[in-house]
Amino acid sequence: MGRRSWMIVHVLLACLACPSHLSHLVAPSPPPLLTLPSHAIRLRGGSSVPSGPPRMQMKYVKRGTGLPLPSTPCVVFYNYKGYLTEGKRVFNNTFGGNPATAMVDERGRTHGCHIKAIESALKRMRCGDRVLVKAEHGCAFGTRGSQDGLVPPNATVTLEIELLRFGGEDILKNGKGSILLSYITQWPDVLANGTVVPTSPEARHSSFDASVNWKTPFSTNLGDEVDVRLTYIVVHQGRMLFKSLNEETFTILRSSFPDSNNEIYKNDLQDQDNFQSPEEKLADQRIRDSRCPDEFKEYLLNHTGTRHDYKELSGRLPHGIALAIGKELVKGSISRITVQREYFNLAYPDLPYDELEFYVELVDWDVKLELFQSDKLGAVNLKIIGAPLSFLTHIQDLSIVTLVLHGSTSAGHVFMPARNFTVIIGDGDLGGYIEDALVHLKEGQHAVIDISGEIARSVGPSLKPLLPELGQSEHILWECQIFNVKPSWSMEFEDLMRHVKIRRERGNEFFTSGEYEKADSFYESAFDLLLCEEGDGSREHRRIVGDERALLLTNRATVCYKRAKYNETIAYCSQALAIRTNMIKAKFRRAQANLELGHYEEAERDCRSILEIEPENQAATRLTLLVSEKQKEAKTQTAQFCVRAMGNAGKKG
Repeated sequence: MGRRSWMIVHVLLACLACPSHLSHLVAPSPPPLLTLPSHAIRLRGGSSVPSGPPRMQMKYVKRGTGLPLPSTPCVVFYNYKGYLTEGKRVFNNTFGGNPATAMVDERGRTHGCHIKAIESALKRMRCGDRVLVKAEHGCAFGTRGSQDGLVPPNATVTLEIELLRFGGEDILKNGKGSILLSYITQWPDVLANGTVVPTSPEARHSSFDASVNWKTPFSTNLGDEVDVRLTYIVVHQGRMLFKSLNEETFTILRSSFPDSNNEIYKNDLQDQDNFQSPEEKLADQRIRDSRCPDEFKEYLLNHTGTRHDYKELSGRLPHGIALAIGKELVKGSISRITVQREYFNLAYPDLPYDELEFYVELVDWDVKLELFQSDKLGAVNLKIIGAPLSFLTHIQDLSIVTLVLHGSTSAGHVFMPARNFTVIIGDGDLGGYIEDALVHLKEGQHAVIDISGEIARSVGPSLKPLLPELGQSEHILWECQIFNVKPSWSMEFEDLMRHVKIRRERGNEFFTSGEYEKADSFYESAFDLLLCEEGDGSREHRRIVGDERALLLTNRATVCYKRAKYNETIAYCSQALAIRTNMIKAKFRRAQANLELGHYEEAERDCRSILEIEPENQAATRLTLLVSEKQKEAKTQTAQFCVRAMGNAGKKG
């Protein structure tokens, strides 16, 4: 180390030993801040605001018996009333109307309260608690006051808060939280003393819905009756009242829920209330307010002579639970549903509670459809077993379906054990009524087709030899399992035209036997296959499709003529002639229909057009002569009518 370096080291050591030697090198300290009184800070406008942390004081007016507010996502419903400390003037009140709502997020933070003191109070409250909170401006409306001007700036307020309930989604969306639903992932534990302990946190949505895309029972347009299979536990204040012994099945009618306000159910409640005497209403209200099961059982013992057993209530499905299941639950989901009294009173009228909790697992659900109903012919009903998956292939006309079919009678006789079939929908191999039922199904589904009356024997050639003799009131049950569905659009052009020809020939068979309605249905289904079909777009394919369309339209016109529907006959013939202008059969049918309607000029025009194309056509020649005779008769009748009319006019003159 050189001399210069040693000198620097000595200087630094001297500075450390005596810092005052470098006082002239240190920056001067800032001047002291202006110290204001601790209770106020002077603002530019001249007003003063109390400083320090905001304070609030909370006092319990009523202790509730419900659960504390959770730290998991939920919707909170509460009432509050605000007073100004000076003068006790009320500036807001939700008691008696729709309660206020707030949200608890995934981190347990409360959102949606416009007053900070309410958020802080709710975190310390249980359901049923009512508290008084005195809050300074920092926990209330701050330095600006309320927007409506009812609360001045820097005001201390007193709040009366009541925590009503909390839960998941508000099913009715009426702002009252009458039916609250939360999804959970595991079934709760039930201890030996009846205490119900949740084993998983609540969530906003069901994990099943996103993973397998099951539909809810009311999300499909199929049928009014829905059979739901579920297990459940009914809980009050954390203790189990009763539960389903096994998996239970309930029938829900979608027509019972016309809208979210449930006007039908409210009318039922009102009707039930009107039937009660004042004494009964008073007694019900007394027991309801007591919330004491022992007193309630004693009341039943005195009034009915029997002790009440809560297990007897198992097997009833409250209206509010049915609504939540139908609108929100998916197959396999587990949920916690909180229901107010007005939505379980019809099922459990004797329970003295204002609120119940239901843990529900929707195992599966079925749909019942009434496809056909006739007093003379019979009925066709379809029961779809299991919830349909939305992404599976739906059966349509001309779909190639592989299925297992099992046939039995309503008396239990099995006339056809399970048998495999591969059919093309619309060809009639299984029969029209069975195939009409199959188009409501999807790949992988299981269903039962119930056919009664005369139409029970209306099956296709594949099943007709197997049908048994039926009693007077017996009907046939066809149980089917769909294994594979090949969509119609995957069919080649030649195969498509072959099936069009098969349907046209089946229609011809029914026409020959005089079953014109069935014949027309086959002609119509064959024509529907060609609505958007052009083959590969070549001239030959377009010609083949055009010829088949014109032929099917003419066949439908012939059916209409046989059924004396002459205007429809003319319409179908005109459509066929728009495709093939020289089609003899269409012109001839149109001429016949015009003759029946008295349109002789139009009929004569079509006959002449036919004879120009085929001069040797005997049928057209005979029809032309018949039209001429009808024209002469019409002219003669017209002349006679004119003579009579002129004669009568002369006599009057």
